[in-house]
Amino acid sequence: VKGADWHGKVTTILLYLMIVIHVIWYDISNTASFILVALCVCMMLFSFILYSIRHIHTLKKRRC
Repeated sequence: VKGADWHGKVTTILLYLMIVIHVIWYDISNTASFILVALCVCMMLFSFILYSIRHIHTLKKRRC
């Protein structure tokens, strides 16, 4: 089993930070909320792509 990469850890931190900010700052502006969510979604997509590449390489090595 391979451990989590740095981008997965950053994604988790951003996700938790976004949730905490939304809970604490209950009257957050739509713009600030959108920016936080967009940042989190972008990092999730980036992490998804990097993990997909990693797992595809791992699967190709197993088949050989």
